[in-house]
Amino acid sequence: MFNRPISPHLTIYTPQVSSLLSIWHRITGILITGILITSLLVLQLILLTYSFKYSILISVVLILEYSWIVILLVFIYHLLNGLKHIIWDLGFFLNKNSLNLLFIIISGLLSLIFLLVIKI
Repeated sequence: MFNRPISPHLTIYTPQVSSLLSIWHRITGILITGILITSLLVLQLILLTYSFKYSILISVVLILEYSWIVILLVFIYHLLNGLKHIIWDLGFFLNKNSLNLLFIIISGLLSLIFLLVIKI
């Protein structure tokens, strides 16, 4: 038929900061839920067994000793972004300049917390 692109709106669309932050907020929420469910299942498996036949799972948990840093940063990002959504629901910081300011504040706080955690 015609040699036209199927979705031309995708080629001319520039992502907005608010949409990207919203997507990452959903992704971090899914990650936090998955980590929580997996941790509880591993804990239940460890507590319900009295033998060491599941020692492989225990060693995997011990190998991922530093994964708490990633989990903490994901949680902090999700928390800060959730606070931003609450601020928006209250009707504050809804214009474009304020949105960029909130993005800078969230990024700065996340970077500061990351640097503080790395020093621990």
